[in-house]
Amino acid sequence: MPKFIMTPQHMERLKEYLPCAIPPELNRYRVRRDGNEWFSHPFACLPTELFCENTVAVIAHKTEMARVYLAQKDWISYVFNYERPYRLNALLEIEQFASMKERADLVRHVWMDSEWPSTNLSFWVSLFKVSEPLLMMNKLEQKTLNRLPNMIDIYRGVGVNDGKPLRTKKHGLSWTLDKDKATWFAKRFGLEPYVFHANIDKRLVRALFLTRGEREVIIPTLIKFTTERV
Repeated sequence: MPKFIMTPQHMERLKEYLPCAIPPELNRYRVRRDGNEWFSHPFACLPTELFCENTVAVIAHKTEMARVYLAQKDWISYVFNYERPYRLNALLEIEQFASMKERADLVRHVWMDSEWPSTNLSFWVSLFKVSEPLLMMNKLEQKTLNRLPNMIDIYRGVGVNDGKPLRTKKHGLSWTLDKDKATWFAKRFGLEPYVFHANIDKRLVRALFLTRGEREVIIPTLIKFTTERV
């Protein structure tokens, strides 16, 4: 194996990735998250101690690409050019200009990509209500939903910190047809686990998503349900 020799060119390139001070004009993107300091910019999210010259270059490149995608009306590339916490905002910015099919695709993909969609629940409720259900689902999902009985059982798993009351007046959009999957969600963070259950008219389902193996149903309306500790 040939011996690797570090050249001055390699050293210069390496410097771009060495931690450096955040420029004053970007200091407003410093945030505290779970006791740690992060740099949270629409085009770059990382712990502040990892900020480097390349971060500035990435922001500049993505800023330019945002302009290109906007001019091309390439909405999916425009939205996913943003870092994950900012994609919903990007979607809301351009959804009025997208076709019904484009908007439905964007709602589906950004929803599935979101880590904590419940923090923006009102926006998601609005988006799902104005998006055409058939355009959000693929053929298999449409067939699966059509084959379900008129009344269906749905479940939602939640975890609650010890000592805190269980909130039942408000709930998320995301439910599942699979009680075992709901139980998994309820227990995944080691909190006090509960599973909500409801028997509803299938017509309340706005979309059924199968691609993540969760048999997820979207219910953008408040429904009555029972609660079980699991």
